[in-house]
Amino acid sequence: MTLSEIQTGLCRLIKSRPESDKGLDDYFTRVSRSDNLQLVKKIAQWWRMIQIEEFSVLTGNYLRATNMLGAHIHDFLKTEKYSAFRNEVGFQFLNYLVRTKHDRMTTILAELELNLIKQRLGDAVHYKKIWPVDPYEFIDHLMQNNYHAALELREGRYLVTVSSRFKDKVFSVKRLGI
Repeated sequence: MTLSEIQTGLCRLIKSRPESDKGLDDYFTRVSRSDNLQLVKKIAQWWRMIQIEEFSVLTGNYLRATNMLGAHIHDFLKTEKYSAFRNEVGFQFLNYLVRTKHDRMTTILAELELNLIKQRLGDAVHYKKIWPVDPYEFIDHLMQNNYHAALELREGRYLVTVSSRFKDKVFSVKRLGI
């Protein structure tokens, strides 16, 4: 085996993506069953979790509050081809959450945060979504680590708009009739 084949094989094992069990030679079979590989996988997932949480603060806080952060990051890392670069993996994770639609608030929040980040970077953005709770209160509770209050908000209908055309605000909220 060449060095490149060994490196590629180890990377696939760390990402839980072996080509197939049939194709593993004795070395990779032993490594795949080792406690050391499990430790390396946990460290890699922990490191990515930190990067993703720092990139997507709102969504990360919400997923942590609902005890879903680790599971979503694990699924993302196992199923997606992701970048080694911090900002790119953050975008990829938010897009993954929007695309896979795990639950309504995760999807809505990830989509909002994705558009807010794009807006901050100067991209042309126009996002409109109806939220089931007051987004100001929801985000405020999340940022104050008052997760219980964020999850207990009274339902309503709020049109949230993010637009690169806004000059004096980041996003707008309009309460709609019930």
